[in-house]
Amino acid sequence: MPINNVHDLIRQVIDETDLDNPREIAAIVADRTLESELRAWYAGTLVSTVTHVFAKDRQAARARAAKAIPERARCKPRTSATISSEYQNILRTRAAADQGRWKKLAEFTAGDALAAASFRWGQSDALRVEAARFERLAKAVADAGVGVLGDLPEGVFMAAYAG
Repeated sequence: MPINNVHDLIRQVIDETDLDNPREIAAIVADRTLESELRAWYAGTLVSTVTHVFAKDRQAARARAAKAIPERARCKPRTSATISSEYQNILRTRAAADQGRWKKLAEFTAGDALAAASFRWGQSDALRVEAARFERLAKAVADAGVGVLGDLPEGVFMAAYAG
């Protein structure tokens, strides 16, 4: 199977089986794929895992930095060395910059920061659209007095789905 057809193979396995567990479907797809193609595909999919690790590093650095900054009422001031150390840790984390390049925060330009913000706002907007869709579908199920989406009349489902 050429690796660019992995979606077609997944669709084929879904259509040929009654499976609904992604792990089981993935196992069948893997069994039907040549080892060399699996390795190439795996290397490509690792990109999202690497970006996830970058994001986790930034989150951990933010959490440490928040702890390094004292709250006036309940903790004594930290030394400037502690704060400086957290500052350096944050600057070493990576994020997607302008044109999709990954850079250390210390190397970010204003344009990079704006591009990163724009990308994240777009992700947030897309998630909000999907969340609103599911809220409309839930309301349609409740309003129709049915138990599952599949029991909605087609027109009601499509109206709720499309918004």
